[in-house]
Amino acid sequence: MKTVVVTGGRRGPGRVAAGKLARAGHHVVLVARTQAAAEAAAAQIRTHDPVAGVEPSSADLASLASIRTLAAALVDDAGRIDVVFNIAGVLQASPSRRVTAG
Repeated sequence: MKTVVVTGGRRGPGRVAAGKLARAGHHVVLVARTQAAAEAAAAQIRTHDPVAGVEPSSADLASLASIRTLAAALVDDAGRIDVVFNIAGVLQASPSRRVTAG
């Protein structure tokens, strides 16, 4: 069993990937911008497979500090991260969202 982090797991290809990986027996950390969104996506995956090993988590991928905090928490909890599916992206054309160090 691998620890797999899936960013952008709230909907679309990220949620599909998270569900398939969880059903295959991997420990999946489903990352969304908000905890509520991650929990809702994890709940949807569990409706199809109640024992799916999917853990909701949140991080603002436009914030390097938020990414570092998430990574440290994941390593503390799981001991390691085996695979990262970075499906989420930050739309740089957005006037309100910018990548920040903090």
